[in-house]
Amino acid sequence: MDYSLVVLVPLIFQVLGTFITKWDEGKAVCDTLLSTKKTTHMYAERLAELAVDLGFDGWLVNNSLSLCAY
Repeated sequence: MDYSLVVLVPLIFQVLGTFITKWDEGKAVCDTLLSTKKTTHMYAERLAELAVDLGFDGWLVNNSLSLCAY
């Protein structure tokens, strides 16, 4: 794997973290994250907490997958 699911970029360069999903590994992650409203909400809260705690503005979500609506 040549990418990281969650990347925290030093604030001197930009103020967004990146959340990247690619390939089979990314699909498996998305299937877990989006499996229920409860898990989707929980992971969104964790990412928001990381942004607040580390002082950046939010997330750039880069999804290179075709996802099914459940």
